[in-house]
Amino acid sequence: MLLNAFADHLDELARRTWFNVTEAKRLGMRMGEVTITEANLLSIAQFIATTGLSAELVPTKADEAVTGADFEIWFDIGGAVLGYTFQAKVLMVGSRTFSYPGIGKKDKTGTEQSELLEHQAIAVGAFPFHVLFNGWDAGLAGAPTLPSGWPARHFGCAAIATPEVRRIRSSRSTRRPVKAGHFLPSSFPWSHLFRLASSTAPSAPGGSTAIGDTGAGGSRGAGHEILPGDPVDIEALAQLARQLMVGHHHDFGSATNLPEYVRQTLEGEPGSVEQGQYAPKFAIVIRRG
Repeated sequence: MLLNAFADHLDELARRTWFNVTEAKRLGMRMGEVTITEANLLSIAQFIATTGLSAELVPTKADEAVTGADFEIWFDIGGAVLGYTFQAKVLMVGSRTFSYPGIGKKDKTGTEQSELLEHQAIAVGAFPFHVLFNGWDAGLAGAPTLPSGWPARHFGCAAIATPEVRRIRSSRSTRRPVKAGHFLPSSFPWSHLFRLASSTAPSAPGGSTAIGDTGAGGSRGAGHEILPGDPVDIEALAQLARQLMVGHHHDFGSATNLPEYVRQTLEGEPGSVEQGQYAPKFAIVIRRG
């Protein structure tokens, strides 16, 4: 699988999400995070199956309200492991207001989901991101400004580093923001997480540029060796994810193995999660076919 083909598919899902969120609003409906997430994960798994790699969708018994995580994506290729853990929020459009009402959701102890998501990422060595599902009619009054360099509909699935979400939330002294306009300027299309683009690509938040593709048989540094025909440059992806953390330095992206709750399910055991353990509702694992 070429990563840029995967990124192209994510852009298609973003355009589809933008259309569906917009149409649902027009018809007096509201699509929830779970509906959009499940449809997108199914499409991702179906796409990967056409590339020669395998994709396994791993359900867990985790409670998202407790764990903070909606889904994870894991690469397990060539002896290297790389994971992303995501919290999804869908845009609500009111009378000249655009917001993510659930972005400040808390568990029973009063801890926000974004903090729990960071705990999850550190525990399993993944990178934490929020995915914001968006969509509105062109020219709609009060619509938030999107970052330049990408088509608007690619922000149907916009990603933003979870530590940046927490920074924005804590930067307001009186009322923690939920308005879309507070978050979208720091966001980027979720495809950008996986697109190893040339230096002419749009800059990531904070001014860094997407990492160039090494091409078949290339290598980066002393880490994971890229074999001829290796479809995924794990080390380059991890470097890109660190850039997209926009200066937030934590012990993210340190995984050397898949999480236990993922391995259990892949080995045919129940994918149970112990009380107090962080885990997503779903995890998709991408491996060699």
